[in-house]
Amino acid sequence: MEVNPQHHPLGRLMKPVLIVGVIGVAILIAGALLLSIELALRAWLLGFAFVSTIAIGCLVLLMIHTLTGGVWGLIIRRIVEAGASTLPWLIAFSIPVLLGIHSIYEWSHADVVASDPILQHKAAYLTQGAFSLRTIGYFVIWSVMAYLLIGWGRSFEKDRGALTLTKMRRLSAGGLIVMALTISLASVDWMMSLEPHWFSTMYGLSFIVGCLLSAMAFSIIVASRTWVEGHYGSIFPAKKFRDLGNLQLAFVMLWAYTAFSQFMLIWYGNLQEEVPYYLRRTHGVWGWIAVTLIVFHFFLPFFMLLMRSIKDRPQVLRLVAAWILFMHAVDFYWLIGPAFGESGAAFWVYGAALVAAFGLWAAIFFWYLGRASLLMEGDPWIRERVEAGKFNREVVGHG
Repeated sequence: MEVNPQHHPLGRLMKPVLIVGVIGVAILIAGALLLSIELALRAWLLGFAFVSTIAIGCLVLLMIHTLTGGVWGLIIRRIVEAGASTLPWLIAFSIPVLLGIHSIYEWSHADVVASDPILQHKAAYLTQGAFSLRTIGYFVIWSVMAYLLIGWGRSFEKDRGALTLTKMRRLSAGGLIVMALTISLASVDWMMSLEPHWFSTMYGLSFIVGCLLSAMAFSIIVASRTWVEGHYGSIFPAKKFRDLGNLQLAFVMLWAYTAFSQFMLIWYGNLQEEVPYYLRRTHGVWGWIAVTLIVFHFFLPFFMLLMRSIKDRPQVLRLVAAWILFMHAVDFYWLIGPAFGESGAAFWVYGAALVAAFGLWAAIFFWYLGRASLLMEGDPWIRERVEAGKFNREVVGHG
């Protein structure tokens, strides 16, 4: 296998996933022509929000690893760097949402606001111009932090400078606070404002957990594929993936905790403005999806990730992570679809939007991944193992 050591071998997947994304776009366009453009725009919001959570989560994981260190982060460092690098591109992904704002958000209609006292109280925040500026602003802030952190990280790998490390840690410490605030606001703008009469103080936290959950699942999938193909040599033994499995388990539990807490508080409060949110999501097909989420987005991965035999086998852990990522997409469909009064009959349009957005985003991700080296060879832990012969370049094709 001929692979340049300065380029991650999975960069070759860029073209296949791009083709998948283009097929998704074609089906989405067909849905727009056969059904309605409004439906396609609403479906695109699902795809846009889904891929955004992965990219945002990658940046948060990058900051956490910069502060805490640990071998778990060395395994996925290049992956989360590539994921965070895609953030500027997501401005382009948001354009259909910004242009189709009148088809997606009822608060964007002046006549609706004029006849609704609740929306009038929120009119200073929920305006088309402010929504667009905030959305672009979020991605600019996140992109600048990702650019600085990745750039300083590459410099630190070469010179191990103490000043560079200090800058990285300061940016990560302050950046996590900025991320918490901006992700919460983004979740309110993009998703909670779909039903502007409803609100939840848990929504932002739940969205943040979703970012971490999806980013970790995606990172495990890519890292496990790299390990299974033998590109890591014996630098990362299979048991090193146990830490990634443990973190994934923690995020699954956090997701269940925030989702249940939000439901319990609204059920206990029993307020007229809040209850309809769950009534829409617990009847008909949405009720069955809610049960599916409880069983397959929490209980199944929870019990599977309790097993050390699964976490110590990257090829099996990858399947669990892929399932979690799939259920995360189903969760977003459950959150967004009922807001438009959808019955579930047009699920294929939402599915096409997910495939389109994920395929196009993954192509950009693998392009960045292919431009990065496979390993952080400047890291002392990795350098020691390379010198100890744990990474045989000739065997794994990095010669």
